[in-house]
Amino acid sequence: MNDDARIVKKNLAQPSGISSPRHLDLPNDVVAPSLCTFHFVVEGIENGAPRSPAPTGREPDTGRAPDVFVVPSGVAHLRLERDARPVLSAEPGADVRSLIAFAPVRRGRERALVMLIRDPNLSVRTNGVPASRITVLREGDQLLVSDDLAMHVAQHRGERVAPAGAARAGHDCPVCRTPFGAARLVFVCPTCDAALHVADGAARDGLECATEGCECPACMTPIAFSSGYSYFPEL
Repeated sequence: MNDDARIVKKNLAQPSGISSPRHLDLPNDVVAPSLCTFHFVVEGIENGAPRSPAPTGREPDTGRAPDVFVVPSGVAHLRLERDARPVLSAEPGADVRSLIAFAPVRRGRERALVMLIRDPNLSVRTNGVPASRITVLREGDQLLVSDDLAMHVAQHRGERVAPAGAARAGHDCPVCRTPFGAARLVFVCPTCDAALHVADGAARDGLECATEGCECPACMTPIAFSSGYSYFPEL
């Protein structure tokens, strides 16, 4: 475990509404699930600076793709290159200084990002308020790193219909209580990871539990089959 992981783990149990499971061992267990990843929608980058491709989803029609940083699993580092361009990666970088470290965390159905400010001289504001060295970020929060760099926290939810796979085989659907086969197509809730039957011509069982209601029966998240953002800032 690296130093950032130890510091983030030690400070997860803050009066912030998010705490760490006792078995947690960063960076392997504190990760965003594959169906739901955190993105930073960035303001302030010059047009010529490289950026991650903007994923499909609910995005404003502005004529150009927004600047989007995908937060990797484990501990991610925000740093500035020698030409002052921001970079977010899983490695702090050998020749440049890591300013801020982030770790995706999850407690029940709530997902968040724990932020560790590594540079003591860096003045960071969250939602207009000076940030503590350890801060919990949630979807919709704004992170002001400098006068020229603002980052909005968004969650991107990926494709939600796929075979149940070995991990879910034998588990019961929470609606009909019928166990899944590994090859059976299911809808996976992006919030709680509950699986529900969807139409599957190969199965011939007629089960379409995901369409029998508008919310996940486990966590009450609205059921939506398309990928994209539940929140995206208007830039």
